[in-house]
Amino acid sequence: MVNAQTGSGGSGGRVGRWAGGQVGRLLDIILVSYKVSVVTFDPVLLSAIASPRRREILRLLWNQELAAGAINAAFPDVTFGAVSLQLRALTKAGLVSVRPEGRHRYYRVHRERLGPVGELLEQMWADALWTLKVQAEFESTRRGPRPRRQQETQ
Repeated sequence: MVNAQTGSGGSGGRVGRWAGGQVGRLLDIILVSYKVSVVTFDPVLLSAIASPRRREILRLLWNQELAAGAINAAFPDVTFGAVSLQLRALTKAGLVSVRPEGRHRYYRVHRERLGPVGELLEQMWADALWTLKVQAEFESTRRGPRPRRQQETQ
């Protein structure tokens, strides 16, 4: 058996720090790094998904078409105008299309435009820690007065 740390074989050798699951993790990191390095990313696409709010809008639209008002309802601490600006940036980047119907505007994601980045986004969204990170980012980028706590009635 070859010791992963020293590269030497033998049954009496000590087990290195890379033994067990660490070797698999290291190989995963190497493979992902290689895949990312050979894929060229569009700077417009990267700047469009750089904002945590825009990534959250993409998550909301990932499996369904939504009206602008429904998207805004998902962000109670943000004005409709601010959500509209984020939607406009996603539309300009070609990641989202808009369909007017009467007084409403419906938005849909173009998954094919995201390419391999879409798969990475899906993996991030499936992670429970991602949800906590997004909430922390929203709180840190929030502007204006803090919402008042509702006092409990006794």
